[in-house]
Amino acid sequence: MNLHYYFINPSTLPCVEAARKREMGVLVISPNDKGGHLWKNPQEMAELCAPLHPMQFNALFCWAQEGVHTLTMGAAQPSDLDLHAETAALYPQRHEWVAPRKKALEEKIATRLGQDWLKNWQTGIPYYYDSPGEINIFEILRIYTYGIGLGLESFAKARYNLLGKGGNWFPGNKAVDFNPTQIKEACNQSPYKDQIPELLNEVHRSLNDSKTSAQAGPRGSHH
Repeated sequence: MNLHYYFINPSTLPCVEAARKREMGVLVISPNDKGGHLWKNPQEMAELCAPLHPMQFNALFCWAQEGVHTLTMGAAQPSDLDLHAETAALYPQRHEWVAPRKKALEEKIATRLGQDWLKNWQTGIPYYYDSPGEINIFEILRIYTYGIGLGLESFAKARYNLLGKGGNWFPGNKAVDFNPTQIKEACNQSPYKDQIPELLNEVHRSLNDSKTSAQAGPRGSHH
């Protein structure tokens, strides 16, 4: 099974677990691009993951989850694979490498956005097709949590501006021209239902750019 699962996208973990129960292999696609534009070595993640490169942390994070077997790696030249080969050598100690860095990254997000938010932002968020205007509230809040929470500006902007043109690989729309009351009603099971309309506006104000384009689907694995 091909799957987008990485540190900044833990919501697909149930898919990993379901595949493992069925003895299916899991191939994580685009961990270095859709996983946060990690090939750009984003500053905040680089500092918190040191001495690992963010790509190395993310790979070990994926491998630390039982059921994940294979990661795709984009390479423009053979030397681009050197770092990934070094990461593979750390596989036996993956849990030891991941745990303190995962904690540091989560603490950074919690400091910026709040511990309660980090733990509960996913609660009660409807699927995009149950949202007013098919706004992908869940994905927008994920972009907010990890993209803004970890300073992943280029990733956050690229992903947000793919909404509305990502097809079935990345469905749903941007947060534009919505009725706040309808959004609150759609998110009535969320502890943050009253804040969500303004958060959607905040993300749209800071990230919307009609000129930004990004590629969805499996071909987006390359950097």
